[in-house]
Amino acid sequence: MAAKANLSSKHHLTRLHLVFTSRLGDNGKVKGNISEEEHRRTEEVLDNLCPPTCMEELDIKGYFARGLPQWMRTMSAFGSLRRLQLDDDACCTHLPNGLGQLPFLDYFWFNRAPSVRCVGHDFLFPSLGGQADGKVTRNNNRQPHHTLRGAGVAFPKLRKVGFVGMLGWTNWEWEQHVPAMPALEELTIINCKLQHLPAGLAQHACRLRELRLTHVQHLVSVENFPSLVKLWSYDNPRLERISNNPSLQWIDIRNCPALEQLDGLPSLRSLEWRDLSAEALPEYLREAKLKKLRVDCSRRLLKLIALQDESSEWGKIQHVQQLEAYGHKIEGEAEEADQSHEDEDAEWYIYCTKEPYSFDAYLGKSTG
Repeated sequence: MAAKANLSSKHHLTRLHLVFTSRLGDNGKVKGNISEEEHRRTEEVLDNLCPPTCMEELDIKGYFARGLPQWMRTMSAFGSLRRLQLDDDACCTHLPNGLGQLPFLDYFWFNRAPSVRCVGHDFLFPSLGGQADGKVTRNNNRQPHHTLRGAGVAFPKLRKVGFVGMLGWTNWEWEQHVPAMPALEELTIINCKLQHLPAGLAQHACRLRELRLTHVQHLVSVENFPSLVKLWSYDNPRLERISNNPSLQWIDIRNCPALEQLDGLPSLRSLEWRDLSAEALPEYLREAKLKKLRVDCSRRLLKLIALQDESSEWGKIQHVQQLEAYGHKIEGEAEEADQSHEDEDAEWYIYCTKEPYSFDAYLGKSTG
């Protein structure tokens, strides 16, 4: 049936959505056993559903074969493709090769692919695939010339990229001398084990303005992005430093307990910080030259801020021009004061402006 559809001959087809039955559970992991026959048949079906090369938008959801079909192994023939979204790739270990050679691709989203461990060189250029399997070493002095000769720039039009739910992803290979993604504006990475952002990304993504990082479990630093303006960092447990990002103006930090350094951020003016389990504000706030700061913390910590004790929490943020702080009720705090149920649910807050000076706070009825 897939072969009889003869999709490759539909020369006016520009948008195609292919939906398989997803084999991933709510946790993003493969559920149940997939037989070898199911792997073979699913790959064969998608191989026979090869779209025409005039495709502009392609979405594939739920593909669960272990290998990619022949036409996806090198996709450079699809020169009109502008948008590619792959969802719920349960068993594939590799992304399609040659995507970097598509001249008009401006959107790529890869969602829920737990079996991918590495995004290799062949993601940018198929000719670089040998470097990933060791045929060409990184110390080979001829490598930069080999890489650039006739290759051009990978992903010349790509503006928005997302890697989401790649639970096993640990390594993104992109060397500093490999030019790619010069038009990239937004990058999202969620729920993976990536250890570092590649040097090539920082070197060549010269228009990257927005970076969203959520639950990137092993990431240690975000640094050396000259054009980055906005950064979202949520639930990154090992992140230690955000540094040398000269255009960065706004950061939203949530539950990043290991973060200690904000350095080389001369344009930073606004920061949002949320950690309901923290017993103190982070020290890096003391040196940050902020106009606006929003804090979401426990009610216990909000009380310490409200004391305006320069030797304690207030001393870390007293220089901020405009402060909004909110105290949230968490487990174990409800019995602190003899208050009505209505008051327990009321919002606790501090609003403070430095010039002209104003200070307004609500910390429950019992505190006045």
